[in-house]
Amino acid sequence: MNFENQLSKAEFLKESVFDLLDLIDRTNRAIERHKAVSPQDSTAIEGFMRLREQHASRLDELMAEFGLHLAKQEGETGEYSYAMAS
Repeated sequence: MNFENQLSKAEFLKESVFDLLDLIDRTNRAIERHKAVSPQDSTAIEGFMRLREQHASRLDELMAEFGLHLAKQEGETGEYSYAMAS
């Protein structure tokens, strides 16, 4: 693999990571919006939480290309947060 191919792969991975971070942010905001309304739509909230897990899983796969991984930690509210682990 030559330098140009490596660069384009790295650029592709970076763009994909940024895109996934944007999707995770949008999903988080959707979860918050659905939690703020009354009555809460628990089915929608659970669906968005599953979607966020899918995005985070894909993000972890992409970051593994850089030798990094996300460490999943359960918080006090029972929700998961992610921290960098190498």
